[in-house]
Amino acid sequence: MGWRFSASRKRRRRAGCTRKSQLRFGQPQVPEVVLYHASGCHLCDRARTTLASLREELDFELKEVDISGDGELEARYRELIPVVEIDGAVAFTYYVQPEPFRRKVRAQARD
Repeated sequence: MGWRFSASRKRRRRAGCTRKSQLRFGQPQVPEVVLYHASGCHLCDRARTTLASLREELDFELKEVDISGDGELEARYRELIPVVEIDGAVAFTYYVQPEPFRRKVRAQARD
């Protein structure tokens, strides 16, 4: 006799609930969003404002990193700032578009 899924297990799987997420005590992971910025950057100010408004509706941790004075970060991000990473992956450069941001953060929270 083969192994069968129970009805509740099927519902959890369809809802995106995996064994990995169940091991975290049923709590969805809160995505970490990092904003790389520099002083005097008007696009960075705009990205910060957009992220602040999105934070009112979405659950994510926001970390801001000023690249000014850090040679390694300046070499990596200076021409692209503001840069927004979601859980370590670059998601946006120059502009943060609210709807794609919502989708990406929700997707990360489910994983």
